[in-house]
Amino acid sequence: MQKIGDIPNTRADSNGEFTDGNVAGGVPPTILPAEWFNTIQRELISILDAAGITPNSEKFDQIAEAISTLVSKGDFLKTKNNLSEIKAAGDAAVAQAIANLGLTDAAAAATGAMQKAQNLNDVANKATALTNLGALAVGGTAVAATKLATARTIAGKPFDGTANISIADLIHAI
Repeated sequence: MQKIGDIPNTRADSNGEFTDGNVAGGVPPTILPAEWFNTIQRELISILDAAGITPNSEKFDQIAEAISTLVSKGDFLKTKNNLSEIKAAGDAAVAQAIANLGLTDAAAAATGAMQKAQNLNDVANKATALTNLGALAVGGTAVAATKLATARTIAGKPFDGTANISIADLIHAI
């Protein structure tokens, strides 16, 4: 590709661009040589060839069609695909994309993170987790099922749910 000003003796302006000239002002118009038009034609035909389009003098959207074809068939990420091209390229491509975005540490943390859909079923040591939460095991013993998390005092006697209450003892305590 070349600007009209790259061709000698065309009378292009100081920026190498076309000028209509000004006859009264003594500025001649740009001469339009076949060389420049041939260069432009070759560039445009190259775009059509790259897209596999045969030039057709009856159509006036061939360059737009060619560019659209080249973009849609190219190795480009497409917004509508939501980065699926990277996933399709394989694990190495995914890892490299994560590294390129500076997300390696975040991805590693997310890999070991508990997943909401698992409802804590993905906790490795459930017994420790239950203790840390102050909860009693669901599948535990009957004693665990009847034990109160916080003991209460009933009629002056401590009660945590692990022993029976004697009504007679309570009446005498009153």
